[in-house]
Amino acid sequence: MDPRKRVITELNRRIAENTVEAASQLERLGDYLAGQEEKAFSDPEFLELRRSVVELRAQLPAGRRQVRRIMQCVEKITGLEARLRGVGERFAELERENEAICEEIGRFSYAAFRSQSLPLEGLAELFVKVGRQEQELSSLSEDQERSRGSMRSGNILRMIGEAGRGFFLRSAVGFKRKAVARAYAEAGRGVCESPLAESDPTLKRKLTPYRENRARLEELGREAEALRVEQAGLRNELKELGAEKSHQRRVRELERGLQRAEEELEQACRRLGELFRAKPVRSFAADPEVKNRLRRAAQAEKSSEKLRKQVRRLEAAIQIDALDGQVRAMREKIEKVTREIRAREQEVRELESRIAGSEGERERLVKVRGAEQDLLELEEPEGDRE
Repeated sequence: MDPRKRVITELNRRIAENTVEAASQLERLGDYLAGQEEKAFSDPEFLELRRSVVELRAQLPAGRRQVRRIMQCVEKITGLEARLRGVGERFAELERENEAICEEIGRFSYAAFRSQSLPLEGLAELFVKVGRQEQELSSLSEDQERSRGSMRSGNILRMIGEAGRGFFLRSAVGFKRKAVARAYAEAGRGVCESPLAESDPTLKRKLTPYRENRARLEELGREAEALRVEQAGLRNELKELGAEKSHQRRVRELERGLQRAEEELEQACRRLGELFRAKPVRSFAADPEVKNRLRRAAQAEKSSEKLRKQVRRLEAAIQIDALDGQVRAMREKIEKVTREIRAREQEVRELESRIAGSEGERERLVKVRGAEQDLLELEEPEGDRE
């Protein structure tokens, strides 16, 4: 690669940097001037630009606060959802524990009720379902035992039939045992909620874990409700911020608006700085900040102009070399064409000489030929004429 082109690339990079630097200094100048009191200026164009800068400045913090608040709300809602899941899991765990405790209390109470070891006659209705389910389970278990006995002592056909019936009974017994367990748990829960449970110390001790779990369940319910209320408040806030359905889309919209406002602010500040440079205000002539910004902008522009001049010189040198090459090529073409012309002229002279020789030979042959009219006539032999 031509080293001059590499130098031009580097110079253009520095020119671009200086251009950015000059624009930045004028932008900072405009930003500084916009912060001065309005009464310090009288030019209508300047006042209009200053008002634009002030308005755009006011827009940016509000937009940034909105973006920040949306992200905070989303983060808090996510955290609350995780806490609600944790509360729900703990709630379900305690419910399972209480279900097992109630089943145990139900079995204990039913046995005490049947043996009349405790005064639980007032809870007789709670044990009706348990008794019915136990009877049904007992009946199914007896059928299952009879089916097993038939399979051991029956013939092959009966064994096949009993095998199918046995499978049905196993399933029925399994389901019924679960129903019995639920009935005991339901009865146990009724016992726990009954004042009669306080009449026996043993039963009262068995109720203690249930009541402790119930207290924790109530506490978890209050906690979950508080979390849901807080979550609803945050969702309402997101709705007010326009981020109810998709906070990502709303944030993108706000960020695009902020970017536009920032670009407009930069442009307005730069125009303000350019306007001040074109129409300086006397009261700021000695201001050190104004002087510094103008000086640095001028330095960057002066440096850019110097670099552009060097680029033009290098480009001119490259163009000169290109033109020199073109001229050399054209001169070589002229020499080649001139040689070709000389060769053609020699060929023309040779052809003209050959033409002259051919024409002389033709004249000689015409004399030999004579007249064309009698070329085809045949003379008669002399003997024939006599």
